[in-house]
Amino acid sequence: MRRSIMAALLASFVFLAAMAPPALAADHNAVFTLGQTTYVVDGAAQQMDAAPFLQQPQNRAFVPLRYLAYALGVPQTGVTWIQSSQTAVLAMSNTTVVLTANSRTYYVNGQAEQMDTAPVLKNGRLYLPARYVAEAFGYSVSWDQSSQSVIISSGAGSSGGSSNTTASSSSGGGSSSTSQTSGYYNLQIVPVPSFAQVGQAVQLEVTVTGANNLAASGVTVTMAANSGSVQLSPSTITTNADGQGVFTATDASAQTVTFTATIPNSYTTATASVQWNAPAATGNYTVNLSASAVTATEGQPVVFTVTVDSSAVTPAAGLGVTVSDTSTNVLLSAGSLVTNAQGQAFFTAADPSPETVTFSAIPAGGGSSQ
Repeated sequence: MRRSIMAALLASFVFLAAMAPPALAADHNAVFTLGQTTYVVDGAAQQMDAAPFLQQPQNRAFVPLRYLAYALGVPQTGVTWIQSSQTAVLAMSNTTVVLTANSRTYYVNGQAEQMDTAPVLKNGRLYLPARYVAEAFGYSVSWDQSSQSVIISSGAGSSGGSSNTTASSSSGGGSSSTSQTSGYYNLQIVPVPSFAQVGQAVQLEVTVTGANNLAASGVTVTMAANSGSVQLSPSTITTNADGQGVFTATDASAQTVTFTATIPNSYTTATASVQWNAPAATGNYTVNLSASAVTATEGQPVVFTVTVDSSAVTPAAGLGVTVSDTSTNVLLSAGSLVTNAQGQAFFTAADPSPETVTFSAIPAGGGSSQ
């Protein structure tokens, strides 16, 4: 049986039933090897039209995103490429991951996350380190130096940690922490969200790791902004047992602000940017809602794209959007979204029942839905 999906602006093609690509079984893994156009899922070789490569100067192993998604169990219909914004949307069950070429910011169920390097387009394929996407779907990643391979694990065979796929060394996983007061650190800032309206608070989530990629607790981190209009609290934090700490920032001006985190008495710094936008007047938003399919099989996730423009800001970045539907059976990946730099946000919906469902997206402050 099939169900019909109605959105304000419908896409022009229909979801057809398709065989799912090979997915990871419990306690098994997937392996991508540098320079090879064959990848292995649970011992079975699969072909691809692209090969992982070593990205310089980061010295990182980059894998083709589409085949990485297939290896994680994302169905072919759950992989959407939006050419206009060079954005990839991956949807499986209740998880939606959105990545854009040349942008370190990606979104998991509408929440902004930060990569330490940006995806790149090469010969028509989007590549990136496997860790960010794999962890979003509940897997772990490790690097095997001897075979030059990226290994993705799930179930009992998982290392349970987040390992960088840095090709020069093998980093261990795990959620253990180490207390360090000096030496090598890796510092990362993730602004949540990275686009906001003037006056909206943004959390700057800081993570510090030390030797063997273990969380570094008890480390002092300071934060500074390149704008005097930013209110930042606190100015200094000490990392917790997970090597993490949170700063909060607000800005009364419409501008892009660069934040710099520093570990005193070391050479370790990290930067991240947040764009604050002036909100448009109430009722001046125009919302377009499109679906990747007009019909879908029961339980099959459909990707929706929300695009917001306004008379004051086009596109309307950093705007909150509320999503709703007319069914009690629909499973939404997120009910509250924040638009990205292109004024877009993404969510997925799946319905286990055969029925017609109408979806709506309403921006903060109201507006028209088309």
